[in-house]
Amino acid sequence: MMEIVKEFDSLPIGRAASRLIVSPSTPVEISEIYPPFAETIGGQHASLETILRVQAAHPYNAWSIRSRGIPAVTGLYLMIMLNENGHEAVLNGSFNPVEPDQSHLGGVSGNLSAIYKWGVFARGFAVGAIPLVAAELRSPEFRKLDLYGRAATPEGRRMMETVGFLPDRNPSLKLLYKYERLENRRCVIPPLVHKKEMTRA
Repeated sequence: MMEIVKEFDSLPIGRAASRLIVSPSTPVEISEIYPPFAETIGGQHASLETILRVQAAHPYNAWSIRSRGIPAVTGLYLMIMLNENGHEAVLNGSFNPVEPDQSHLGGVSGNLSAIYKWGVFARGFAVGAIPLVAAELRSPEFRKLDLYGRAATPEGRRMMETVGFLPDRNPSLKLLYKYERLENRRCVIPPLVHKKEMTRA
């Protein structure tokens, strides 16, 4: 059975908004949700200290997911706002997602060039919060920043492919996926040819 591919930039929020809330994470929230997050991710993953360091660079690098009316955090959506150096590092394969270089991190000063999808931990229906985060990234500040991510697991690959991510064109970066923002896509319209010019031809 083929999965329906959707656009990350136009994911329908649906009923998620009535059941879930997403908000920039606090260090305390990250610390509380980190143990189950790390257990679920498995393998090599960023330490709690690293996540807190990245979150300190830009408040939108970490998003807490919770059910409405319930204060406990049930999920975590991690991304990395990249500056030009970080964007270039992703494209040339030198970017380290386990321990990102501080010089690759974009800040709130507006020196942003791309967004790296770092990790998602969402239990049960909390996965419905992904469209809510996507909606936040459609704001004028972020809507032209292309998204990147590594498909380290089959599940991660399927998740990215179903929201429009495609393998990067560089064959040496086999695990890298990219989502080109709708704002950056342009239809190439051929120039109109005057009837007289067509007659001369």
